[in-house]
This record gives sequence, structure tokens and C-alpha cells, in this order.
Amino acid sequence: MTVQFTQKRHDRDQLRAKLAGEEYQQIKNSRAAVEGTFSALKRAQGLDKLKVTGLFKAKCSSLYKMIGYNLKQLVRALKMKSKPELCT
Repeated sequence: MTVQFTQKRHDRDQLRAKLAGEEYQQIKNSRAAVEGTFSALKRAQGLDKLKVTGLFKAKCSSLYKMIGYNLKQLVRALKMKSKPELCT
């Protein structure tokens, strides 16, 4: 009796083995943080629809929106740091 596997099944098994590794899990976890940032930029800063034409203007507009987002995050972090802790 012989067991035969298709190439598709073999490729799928190799992919599953790769995705089960610890290195891939670390990459996956860091990707979630990055995707959240892109999502916030698109949603709150309107990065998905640029109101300018041309590559240079689009890059500048995107850069300004990213700087604004980073400043907003900095202000939020500083506010959290300066809040006094409540003693219970």
C-alpha cells in the first residue's frame, strides 16, 4: 500500500509548519500593533483620501498627518504620566 500526497497538500503542510514556529508568532504579534496604527491614521487623520495631486505633495501631506498623529500620541502619554495615582 502506498500513500500519495498532492503537491498542494505538501505545500500546505509546509506552510502550517512554518506558521507554527515561535519566530512567526513574534512577527504576527508585532504586526498587530503596526496595523492598529495604520488603521488609526486612515480613520482619524483621513490618510486614505488625500486632497492633493502629485507624488511630492502626497508624501508631504502624509508626513504631516503622521507627525500630527505622533504628537497626539505624545500628548496622551504625557497626560497619563502626569496623573497622580490614587491611594486606596
